[in-house]
Amino acid sequence: MGSLVLAICEGSRCRPACGSYPQVSSKLFFSRETAGPKLCTSLSLIAEWSILPTATLGSSVCAKGVEREARARLPWAVRKYLKAETGRLLLRMPGDEDEAFGLTSEKISKTVETILILPVLPREVEDILAISFRERHKWLKDGRLESIGTRTVNMRGRSKVVIFHVFDPKHIEEVLDRDLLNSWRDQDAEEVARNRRRGTNKAARTRAGILKQTGSCEQASYAIQDTPDVVQQHYGRFLPQDKAALAARILNQVWEAA
Repeated sequence: MGSLVLAICEGSRCRPACGSYPQVSSKLFFSRETAGPKLCTSLSLIAEWSILPTATLGSSVCAKGVEREARARLPWAVRKYLKAETGRLLLRMPGDEDEAFGLTSEKISKTVETILILPVLPREVEDILAISFRERHKWLKDGRLESIGTRTVNMRGRSKVVIFHVFDPKHIEEVLDRDLLNSWRDQDAEEVARNRRRGTNKAARTRAGILKQTGSCEQASYAIQDTPDVVQQHYGRFLPQDKAALAARILNQVWEAA
């Protein structure tokens, strides 16, 4: 039967490029061994970097984007050791990788220095502003959301590249601070109502024109695809008063064509 062994792995310190030591802590853990002493290879080298709220604007999606950006600048072998937690980036590496830990910490420190100027991605914009996919596209198209350029990404398993717009974090913060979303939605609602009124008026003019040309509610109902009673009720005021003159005009047109 195995015995319960208590082991303590002491961490080491490395100096990043920004000039300050990352926080490194020791980890206390329990392991159950079956025989003899065992070399400690747990994730005992720990460093963390604070992420300011202004860098993520309160968005968990944006925090995940910071993690992806930091991982993209690291070698494949160490990317799995970096995690984004609430308000911080956390690096945990095995205790026997001191050299790799120091190099990785330096790269992460350089990335942290540029977090505030990283562009905001489309999904991050939707999460920060609490807007829909349709709203983002509409406001981007009419210029209310200002793009600072595009990015091109080769997705795994896809033959075509994906191109999308990115945004300035200062502009997104300004939209939040000035509460522009409510005014933009009010403008969109007014535009929808105006378009509906315009469509209704256009349909009414078309149906009234048909009634004037035919001079009969029964004949107009076939073209309008409605009942004669409804045509009479809504468009009867456009019915020609002098049907004889209308019939004479139609006959003249027929004789001229013949």
